[in-house]
Amino acid sequence: MDNIVPILDMHELIEEGQKQNHCLASYADRIILNEYYAYWVSSPQRATLGILKVEEDIWKISQIRLFGNADASEKTINAIFLWINQSKIIKFFLLKI
Repeated sequence: MDNIVPILDMHELIEEGQKQNHCLASYADRIILNEYYAYWVSSPQRATLGILKVEEDIWKISQIRLFGNADASEKTINAIFLWINQSKIIKFFLLKI
């Protein structure tokens, strides 16, 4: 899926927080420590996805937020879960939701 893209550097992290009007940049320390991964989602809704390390090899979705931290629709949430289940990257993670 090309509609979910990892945020790869500090510039993108800050830019995403500004575009979406939320505090994504506050996760910078956790991202540097590989304890948090952030993605921008372009459809079905423009959203930000955060995945948090709970413990070794155990990850959970921390947030799926729209502009201003608004809640995502069920359609968007389902699309993200589908992506997680199909993603070669995320298959390495055991998700506890």
